[in-house]
Amino acid sequence: MSTFYLNASDFLGKADPFDWATIYAALIGSVALLVGYFIQKAIERGSKNRENSKEAYLKFLNDFSDNTVEEVIHDDYLRLSII
Repeated sequence: MSTFYLNASDFLGKADPFDWATIYAALIGSVALLVGYFIQKAIERGSKNRENSKEAYLKFLNDFSDNTVEEVIHDDYLRLSII
């Protein structure tokens, strides 16, 4: 059984075959590294956005509830003292 196999030396006219497996492995490794890096950055960015949103929402609720409670207490005590 014969297999059809092309070597770089067939195209370049060299007698010494070039080892493309090392270059392919390096390219695949670097692409995998870049994809992992971008996925990690996207996850970190989403986590930071969620944390910022949570802090802003809690600050809003805290400010809103403090002001509302103060106004209600102030209005109730002023009305009772006036009546």
